[in-house]
Amino acid sequence: MAQVCTPIQDMDNPPTRPMPAFLQRLAAANSKIICTAKGRDVRKLCVAELLVQRLRIPIFQRRYCWCEDQWGTLLSDARLVADGTKSKHPLGRLTCVGNGPNSNGRLVVIDGQQRNTTCTLLLAAIRDLAVARVSFEAAAGTLAKDLDNVLLPDKAGLADWLVNHACGDTLSEGETLEFAALIPTYCDRAAYFAAVLPPCATVTLNAGEWQRPMEAKNFFRKQLELVTALHKLVPLSSRLGQGCLQPKWRFQLQRT
Repeated sequence: MAQVCTPIQDMDNPPTRPMPAFLQRLAAANSKIICTAKGRDVRKLCVAELLVQRLRIPIFQRRYCWCEDQWGTLLSDARLVADGTKSKHPLGRLTCVGNGPNSNGRLVVIDGQQRNTTCTLLLAAIRDLAVARVSFEAAAGTLAKDLDNVLLPDKAGLADWLVNHACGDTLSEGETLEFAALIPTYCDRAAYFAAVLPPCATVTLNAGEWQRPMEAKNFFRKQLELVTALHKLVPLSSRLGQGCLQPKWRFQLQRT
């Protein structure tokens, strides 16, 4: 049987393919609108209210890179509010996307991850100091529990993880702990989770692992260890976590 050959010039090269759905939506979008958020999606939240939303830093975001200059500035601002010198302190705008295909019910942080991550690491440092004082300060246990509830809200998930991971376990790069309020970008996860897990977890990091989130928490701990009275830490944590430090933090939720 004779074969029929199609002239090369009559063939598509490369073969035509249907346009991906996201490109179809992009092509159909109004070019004069750069944000699809509604007015009700832009509001002021404190850190604790923000973390209730459950956040995820997408993999395309740069890793956590703030250092001592930024940590010191944030801590100084927080102390000014805690001691009453300032009534409030704005932390700026946090832009998120909700209901994305890979969000798993979390808000995906597009802008503001450095500030938000740093606030959680400051809360983790205060939590650790409170845990260290439980034996001789009655209020320490309550403070530590309240901050754990902010940082690690899925108590059942945390309990299961602690049962199945012996003390001294090494966190793997990119490992995801879904019981945490914030899941950072891939390269930050091991050091971040090691920082926010309760002290009883005593996890370790691989040699050469990116350490910056843990370095941030250790910086805050060192600075706050000079605070001899627990009652001076309570307003610092509560105003950061519950609404007085940054009522002007604008939280923009963009639903796609």
